Amino acid sequence: MMTNSDILKAFHLSMQNKKELKLINSYKGLPISFPASVVTLSGDNVTLKTDRSQIVCMYRDHDTFVQGEFFPETIRAYVSQLDLVKVEAMLSYYEIPKSSFNNRSQIRVEPDNPISGNIKVKEMRIPFRGELADISQGGMGIYIEERLFLPNVYHPGAEITVMISLPTSGKMAARTTVKYSDPTRDERFDAQQSRIDMFAGVTRPLTSVSSASYQLNQDGALEVRGIIVKATRDQAQRRYRLGMKFAPNEATRTMINQFITIRQAEIINEIRTEYNALLSDLQGGRR
Repeated sequence: MMTNSDILKAFHLSMQNKKELKLINSYKGLPISFPASVVTLSGDNVTLKTDRSQIVCMYRDHDTFVQGEFFPETIRAYVSQLDLVKVEAMLSYYEIPKSSFNNRSQIRVEPDNPISGNIKVKEMRIPFRGELADISQGGMGIYIEERLFLPNVYHPGAEITVMISLPTSGKMAARTTVKYSDPTRDERFDAQQSRIDMFAGVTRPLTSVSSASYQLNQDGALEVRGIIVKATRDQAQRRYRLGMKFAPNEATRTMINQFITIRQAEIINEIRTEYNALLSDLQGGRR
């Protein structure tokens, strides 16, 4: 396992040999990964130049995952400062992820507006309503109200059927919401230097399928049968997230792919909008 000294040495070798690094974050489920180059090293502080989209993700997450030629393993680096104008990030604390780092092979996106559907399990005859949390070509997350959650019903390995309609054309969201204020974070805009100082480190959480299938109903809704792999309580929202896996067929793979493609375009747009909003707010503070 790399020590702090090893990590700083890897950054130094990357700068010395002009080797690009790979930064990894996610935005509403979409993996965001752009190259970065080391600009300066000072003590434990490493300044990287990267892309605007990565800067936005690091602003939201307060961290990033780093890979590179001189890094034998992926490291997690916490962001202490961002320069929006120079598109640079200062990293000041490093660690090896506690769980093994895993790049999802499939893109998983979150809907912008709520998408509700019906959920059925073998133990219950009557379906009930749930809300889509996220979806990929082989998995889906569904939110259900806390009062509807039954541990003996919604457990890993339980079979579940979800009926849901996915928008697959046009623009799913007529608005773009920009949120960059979080009361749990202590943040300060340094208007004079065009930087954001950040003082926090937030952590956040990622299973095979025996038998599963898809089909399209006549009304165009997608019916997905699979198994539950994880049930996670969201105490703040008083709900549970059911993670399920399924095996795709060609018909519904196309439908899900269309939905994912639309969300990718929207998310990229949202990132650009958020960067411009952050920059505008910063520049407004300098007047």
